[in-house]
Amino acid sequence: MTADSNDILQPLSEQQMHLLLKVLENDFPSSIFIYNWIKKQLEWASKLPSMKVLILCPYGNWSDGTVIGITYGLAVGKSFAAMYSPEKDGGKLKRALMRTKHVDWETLRHFSGVLDRHVPLCMEVLRAKGFQSSDKVRLNCNMHYVPKYEFSASLNLPTIPYGVRIGPLDVSHLDYVCDNWPLYTSDLRPVVSAMLELNPSVGVFVRNDDGEEELASMVLQSEYGGLGLLQTVPKHREQGYAALAVAYLTEVMGRLGFRTHGHTKLGNLRAQHLFQRAGFKIADQTNWITLFKSH
Repeated sequence: MTADSNDILQPLSEQQMHLLLKVLENDFPSSIFIYNWIKKQLEWASKLPSMKVLILCPYGNWSDGTVIGITYGLAVGKSFAAMYSPEKDGGKLKRALMRTKHVDWETLRHFSGVLDRHVPLCMEVLRAKGFQSSDKVRLNCNMHYVPKYEFSASLNLPTIPYGVRIGPLDVSHLDYVCDNWPLYTSDLRPVVSAMLELNPSVGVFVRNDDGEEELASMVLQSEYGGLGLLQTVPKHREQGYAALAVAYLTEVMGRLGFRTHGHTKLGNLRAQHLFQRAGFKIADQTNWITLFKSH
């Protein structure tokens, strides 16, 4: 993607990115998604030669926290983006998306973690760029986070039941994770692979009737730096295994310096109650907006 010095969006230097993160940290919890997304995507880009991340601010001004991030090269022929602004109407975001040449609209798969208040501007931009803009293209979620003053409580880890083992996942679990993730599509395979290779994860392993160990529940730190892909195999549900996985990964991520957050699909009361019992609060509603060309 080409852009020049006259583009409304300008990439930040490494020093400017650190300053931007400090601004975003002061705007928690609304900014917790974009804060973790930037940290995790930059970390991945330092380890994956094919990956390029642009952190862009209108006219290069990071001081108010308005930012658009774009990832290229993580999945073949696909790019991914995230956005944030403290503005209620997101006027800066809309102007930037309408006019910038940094966004490759032909390869962009989705906008991640878009706050509810910025959905209208995102839909307006999509219509102008020739994409569908109905509620059918967005997945609406609750964004949960652990308040700083309550974080120490999350370190009181639950007891692991007899016959259960807590341990990390690795790339050997790739097919298993993909097969048990309802939102999985084949173009996300390299993203899941990177999660398993580069991010912390927790699996809950149990013994089956043949005495063999099998994966009952799992949660990974996602590509956006929060809890993701929380799933329990149907035959192992209602045993408390998901709560174990969430508690232990929250502790790991806290030690790594991440302010833990996660997302549950709106209406998924079981997942919402699980997060509440683990000490999470609801910060906002977020949306994954997928791009489909209008016909």
